[in-house]
Amino acid sequence: WNAGAYNATTSSIPVRALFKSSNLDSSVTLHVHTESDTDAAAKTQTLELPRIECVGALRHSGHIGVIKVTNGVELHQQKAVGLARAEPTDISSQLRLNTDRPIMLAYKYLNPKYTLHLSSMSHTAMDTLEAVVDRVHYEVSSENVTY
Repeated sequence: WNAGAYNATTSSIPVRALFKSSNLDSSVTLHVHTESDTDAAAKTQTLELPRIECVGALRHSGHIGVIKVTNGVELHQQKAVGLARAEPTDISSQLRLNTDRPIMLAYKYLNPKYTLHLSSMSHTAMDTLEAVVDRVHYEVSSENVTY
């Protein structure tokens, strides 16, 4: 099979994936990773999540999981149209296991014409002390009082 940019006439870039049917497998998983340039000097930015649509499909539904790669960034939902918030556990394990990071925001959709805008706020890294607890002494005292 092959994939590549297909008929890019708008601000979006459609990807065309061609494959032949196989007796070995009844489904195909296509992973699409996207990146966008941002202004490194800006503390706050608004990001629009790219949409993925399968042309010619009879049914469009799915889940979206948003992760963050660094600790110095806050993510907040600004605008969500055509999406419903979901629990990260609602996302299929096949998708959840593709990352070693926690899913910060989760959504489900029934139509590929959704819009999701997120805001990100960068924080300056601060020097912190790192410590490892080697041993802990924990003491509990309780009384059995009867009246």
